Amino acid sequence: MPKTGQAALAPVLPIPEILLPTPLRSFSEIAYGRKPEELTLQIRQGTIVDLDDLVLLFDRYRTFYGQQPDEDLARSFLLDRLRHLQSGQAIGFTQLFPSFSSGRAARTYILNDLYVAPEARGKGAGKALLAAAANYGKAVGAVRLTLSTAHDNGAAQSLYEGTGWIRETTFISYNLPLA
Repeated sequence: MPKTGQAALAPVLPIPEILLPTPLRSFSEIAYGRKPEELTLQIRQGTIVDLDDLVLLFDRYRTFYGQQPDEDLARSFLLDRLRHLQSGQAIGFTQLFPSFSSGRAARTYILNDLYVAPEARGKGAGKALLAAAANYGKAVGAVRLTLSTAHDNGAAQSLYEGTGWIRETTFISYNLPLA
């Protein structure tokens, strides 16, 4: 794990340690760039200051997965999860939710959301967000990050596999809708 102030993945800056949440809380990270077409990115923990920028991104993320647009719902959901920071043009985010591996008796995280604005894709933001999430997980002693994506989301699958994620082939997942 790089020390605060050192680049974790050039040109990406690490999340300052004082801004990391406790291991029992979820967190959001935001990829910031001066302009989406520039490669200069800063990965940092999102805060309440970023709420307006994130609402649009999160609403676009939800509609990508077939949900109806609802900025009020996006705002309410994100408002429950944010806390500190600066300004810039938000071009992407990821959220990690804490979990545990019973078998390994250890902390894990679910990378529940990853979104990069279409105009900023292919410029390293997704890779930088994945690296920051992995670095965070390592820093807090997690043994694994887990994510899922749509079967037809080939671009995301290529990104994940190209950055070292391994496709799950051992287990079958089920969901039970409760609402």
